[in-house]
Amino acid sequence: DVLIILDAVDFQLEPGTLVKLHDAEVPAYLGAKKMSLHQISFQEVLALCQLLGNCPERLFLVGVQPQVLEDYGGSLSAVVKRQIPAAMDCVLAYLAALGIAPKLIPANPDARNQAVGIVEYERLRPSAEEACRYGDGRFL
Repeated sequence: DVLIILDAVDFQLEPGTLVKLHDAEVPAYLGAKKMSLHQISFQEVLALCQLLGNCPERLFLVGVQPQVLEDYGGSLSAVVKRQIPAAMDCVLAYLAALGIAPKLIPANPDARNQAVGIVEYERLRPSAEEACRYGDGRFL
């Protein structure tokens, strides 16, 4: 099994910095003081997989340092958006090294998943007055 993750990751680097991590380089640890299962991090998911002995054989993380961390539900900043082609190139190179040749599929404008596209996401995102941008208002 191969697990490939592309995400915004806080590496404490310059915004837009692209980082590639392989296998054991990807951090896995358990945290404390969680109020809810909804607060589980990706690192905790990996640590739990390790404890259960059910990890993927290979793991590849392509992370981009975000510019803004406090805008919950926010879109991508321009500096992060500019890294998308480079991140995709990293994944394609990784797949090629595994002997996997992905097939590009043309976008289907009639597809039901258009709401997950960035244009629709940004268009439908509630304003800051309608939705809290920096956390859950019940706990602030």
